[in-house]
Amino acid sequence: VLFRSRWERRGVRAPRGWIQRGLRAMSTSAPEATAHTFAALLTRRGNSFGFVRLALACMVILSHSWTLSGSGSEALAPATKETLGRLAVYAFFVLSGFLIAQSYASTGSLVRFLWHRLLRIGPGFYACLLVIAVVLSSIQRFVETGSLAGHWHDVGAFLWANKALRIHSYGIGQTLADHPYRFIWVGALWTLIYELKCYLLAAALGVTGMLRRAPWLVVLGYVATLVGVALETRQAGVLQGWCPIWIDPPLIEFVPCFLAGMVAWLYRDRIRVSGPLALALFEIGRAHV
Repeated sequence: VLFRSRWERRGVRAPRGWIQRGLRAMSTSAPEATAHTFAALLTRRGNSFGFVRLALACMVILSHSWTLSGSGSEALAPATKETLGRLAVYAFFVLSGFLIAQSYASTGSLVRFLWHRLLRIGPGFYACLLVIAVVLSSIQRFVETGSLAGHWHDVGAFLWANKALRIHSYGIGQTLADHPYRFIWVGALWTLIYELKCYLLAAALGVTGMLRRAPWLVVLGYVATLVGVALETRQAGVLQGWCPIWIDPPLIEFVPCFLAGMVAWLYRDRIRVSGPLALALFEIGRAHV
């Protein structure tokens, strides 16, 4: 009625659909206290997660371009103490923790959750390996030597060495020998095994009921991992001495990032999206690096 009276005072008949949409928005708007939380952000179609992924992927590409072109270290590396690619990977794991916690809660089944995670990583990983080994490296080998003699043996060895998602072989024969980053074909795939381990961590937290009934234990685990990072930073290898089978340096770095994302999802109704919070998180992340 309010919308209609405003239009009628101007002598114009208000569009009915526009009125209905306005009234619907008024009746379904969230309270001011929760309008700017992570939970409210998730309910919007334009939550920009796709844009964030694209921006982080561009950071990785830009970071790798310095090494692959033989241009030396990145311009920002002295200031950030890390490469742009590494910082982007940290952010990827935070985002992954947030979305994976949501995925486990919405799936409702451990088997379905693990199946969806394997479908998320496996097909793309193996397709990438096949394209690199069978197509790109073959072209490179022919350009370098004018022959493919013995090449398929190198291709088979490369595929077999990397069959279980962990990258054990980065090169294919003697291809890329004259490249600034010699012999390396799959420098961007090494983090996927740690992504899978984080998926298994999320599954374990879900099966034990921590995600649903005791989220504070996840927060406690996150704090414990930060302490572990501090100990490892002060004395390299101390955590590996305690648990050499399950702990390796990249996992020590990535698990806190993943748990940070999970904690953000678990307390999404209480965490407000704000500039000061983003600045504080940036400072925490910089201190972690």
